[in-house]
Amino acid sequence: MIKVLIVDDEEIIRKRLQRLLELDGYTAFIAANGQEGLDIFHREHPEIALVDIKMPGMNGIEVLKKIKEETEDTEVILITGHGGVDTAIQAMREGAFSYIPKPIEYDILEIDINKAREKLEIKAKLNKYVKELEQTIEEKTKEIALREQAEEALRRSEERFRDVSHSMGDLIWEFDEECKYIFVSGNYKKILGYESEELIGKTPFLDFMTPEESKRVCMLFKDIVAEKKPIVDLENWNVNKNGKEVCLLTNGVPILDSDGNLTGFRGVDKDITEKKRAEEALAKAKEAAEAANQAKSAFLANMSHELRTPMNGIMGMIDLVLAMDLPCEQRRFLELAKVSANRLLCVINDILDFSKIEAGKLEIEPIPFNLRDMLDNPLKLFAVKAHEKRIELAYHVKNEVPDNLIGDPGRLRQIIVNLVGNAIKFTQKGEVVITVEIMGSVPAALETSEIIPASDIMLHFIVKDTGLGIPEDKVKTIFRAFNQADGSTTRKYGGTGLGLAICAQLVTLMGGEIVLESEVGKGSVFHFTASLTRQVDAPRDQALLPVKDLQDVSILVADGNTTIRFILREMLQGWSHKIELADSCKNALTSLQQEPFDIVLLSKRMQDKDGFTLAEKIQTDSKLKDVKIIMMSSIGQRGDATHCQEKGIAAYLMKPISQSDLFNAIRTVLGKPKCDKTEERQPLITRHTLRENRKDLQILLAEDDFINRTFAVNLIQKAGWRVIAVENGKEAIQALESGEFDCILMDVQMPEMDGYAATREIRTWASSKSQIPIIAMTAHTMKGDRKKCLDAGMNGYVSKPILADKLWDEIHRVLKSDIPPKSIPGLGPKESDQPLDYENFLVVSCQGDEEVAEKMVQYLIRETGPKLLAEMETAVTDQNVEQIRKISHTIKGSAATVCALEFSEAGALVGRVAREGEMDLAPQALQNLMEAFKKLQEWDRDMSFD
Repeated sequence: MIKVLIVDDEEIIRKRLQRLLELDGYTAFIAANGQEGLDIFHREHPEIALVDIKMPGMNGIEVLKKIKEETEDTEVILITGHGGVDTAIQAMREGAFSYIPKPIEYDILEIDINKAREKLEIKAKLNKYVKELEQTIEEKTKEIALREQAEEALRRSEERFRDVSHSMGDLIWEFDEECKYIFVSGNYKKILGYESEELIGKTPFLDFMTPEESKRVCMLFKDIVAEKKPIVDLENWNVNKNGKEVCLLTNGVPILDSDGNLTGFRGVDKDITEKKRAEEALAKAKEAAEAANQAKSAFLANMSHELRTPMNGIMGMIDLVLAMDLPCEQRRFLELAKVSANRLLCVINDILDFSKIEAGKLEIEPIPFNLRDMLDNPLKLFAVKAHEKRIELAYHVKNEVPDNLIGDPGRLRQIIVNLVGNAIKFTQKGEVVITVEIMGSVPAALETSEIIPASDIMLHFIVKDTGLGIPEDKVKTIFRAFNQADGSTTRKYGGTGLGLAICAQLVTLMGGEIVLESEVGKGSVFHFTASLTRQVDAPRDQALLPVKDLQDVSILVADGNTTIRFILREMLQGWSHKIELADSCKNALTSLQQEPFDIVLLSKRMQDKDGFTLAEKIQTDSKLKDVKIIMMSSIGQRGDATHCQEKGIAAYLMKPISQSDLFNAIRTVLGKPKCDKTEERQPLITRHTLRENRKDLQILLAEDDFINRTFAVNLIQKAGWRVIAVENGKEAIQALESGEFDCILMDVQMPEMDGYAATREIRTWASSKSQIPIIAMTAHTMKGDRKKCLDAGMNGYVSKPILADKLWDEIHRVLKSDIPPKSIPGLGPKESDQPLDYENFLVVSCQGDEEVAEKMVQYLIRETGPKLLAEMETAVTDQNVEQIRKISHTIKGSAATVCALEFSEAGALVGRVAREGEMDLAPQALQNLMEAFKKLQEWDRDMSFD
């Protein structure tokens, strides 16, 4: 549709023209003046404009100029009732299409409009043709340019290929069907020393290789040629023109004719000589690194031994002295010393464990164990600390969790002890609760998609406290080494900052994860998982089975702590048909008066009254005379047993209460007849009276060092057990052949026959003695040490320093029975200005036995000492470092045991200078050692033992 703009100041003319044009199919726009016409022009962009020349304001010539300034695509026809030839000429000069005088004859106007339209159409076609021509020219120009660029690129590529092939390290070649060079390019001159012409017609793996290498490569090429396969990364050593070996990496493809016949190969050789040399250097560096790592492992093992051995003396002797009758002040000092020694041992263990982690030596060694027993022992130790802070400590292993598992109980205990210890440390009021369940509802961070094998079980451990809590910004860093939630934590609470980092590593080794949820002021919850294995055909713990004879028993649980009540109810479910809870003495008494119960589990500390008060009311009420009372307490106090018997309490258990202790207590209480008041009261049932099969043990001890052997004998005898001591594995075998023993404590390093060899020989016997439990004793605690002992046939493993409770736990585990010692001794000498602190040695190590003390001191000064000094002098003269270290170790340990600290330190110094490669200082160190021993001899003469 053609648009026509009509601009005329006479309304009748512009409307007439509009009507006529629209009748002919045009779209007409009208304007009364020039400015209005320009506005319509800008808005509608008409193809034709009819403009009157004479108009007020802006005349037609001016409108024409403005239109032509903006576009040539609008044809302007001027209309006028005045003017002559000059006006028409001016209009045509300004770009008007035509000039029509008034009065307008529409036929003439129509002719001009049609011509203008034709002109526009021709112009549009012309523009189209011009554009197409321009586009064609542009495309042809680009095509020519691309062709020129391609030709130039090809020329440059050929030139580049020629240059690169002659200068590059890679060698380009082509073989014929006989594997002879027919084309070579590249830097053959530099690599093989030959010009390209010298190589043509040669076979590389026949003419440029050693006979051995040629034979190897020919065998490979035989298969390649037969199967027409590509040559892929074939490493081959060539001998260049100068006789130097060069390693090439060959890659190539077969060349086939139209019939598929092999006509040759085409490929590339790459010089990898430097790479192979680097690999050889790397292999040597790796060997050196492995040797350094082995040296580090040896250092860690030695450091473990050096740190733990003196700690063995310190802690054991302190416990031995504490077992004596001591004045209050001395006992207090020793107890403080024991606390410090325990803290130091924890620091040593943390540092050694962290060192093992960094060295990649920390590992999990799975053994069979009882989960509930593993938890019960360490948590009982925390009960005292929890009671002192007046916080509740409880743990609950859910009923569906099996007892008999395979895993690393020592490491699992280490995690629990660390988390519970921290929880108690940072909790001022409230409670600390440990829960164990089968993997179920856990935090999102612990969710796993892994399928656990049927024989395995993933346990979820929860340690929850109501303590200080940890800020959100510290939660993510709490498991990093040397990191604590607050910089003042160490000063206020102590600790190395390694415990949680070690726990995280141990959890990872157990196939689990550990996360923390915490809120400042409300407490923390540690979650961790561990993958363990069920013991095949292991019987389920009796306490976890439904018990028919308890189904009719009604039990009232009276405890002021909500969590404790909940846990006890969970434990009792499945045993009793009726379980009721009471949070105070008042509510408990009300429940009993409404409906008497068979058993009351009564906490000693209640919200409103003392538990003993409620027990007395129960016993004085004739209606409740048949109710059995089991008292529960966070810690035993002097007089509790007497009070229990006076109040008629049947059993007394310590919190946290294990499920097995609770079960056995209920069964025992129900089976005990009610005492008549005229009869003698029956003994109070406690956790210890529930243990069965108690007997004295006969133990065989194999330890080569006289002083260490004497101490170990003292330790075992203080426990109330019998002991036979021998000096080596050979004597241990002889003693076992002629005697009966319940257990053997076997040092692994002894002369004549070590503990490993002795154990292996015992296991070969045909008699029942071949199965006697053997526990290894060693100061080495590196990766694989435990496995090495178990592989030799040993049943248990105790690392030095020997801690009494750990030794008893291990004896209990390997014997599969609970045989508690009569007392729990241990050790610890003090510093003295004298060369030998005889008084301390007599009291601490020898329990006041002067005959034993004199014998051990004389043995060191008059027999062992001179012999060791003579051997040390010979070793220093011969520069025998290994012998110096062995003698130094013996002097240091033996002297320290009898409290000859100066002689011990002097012996350690000689070993240290030898170990650190400072043999030029060894003579002076030896002189210091002799002077220290001379002081001992003078002291011996002054003492006049004979």
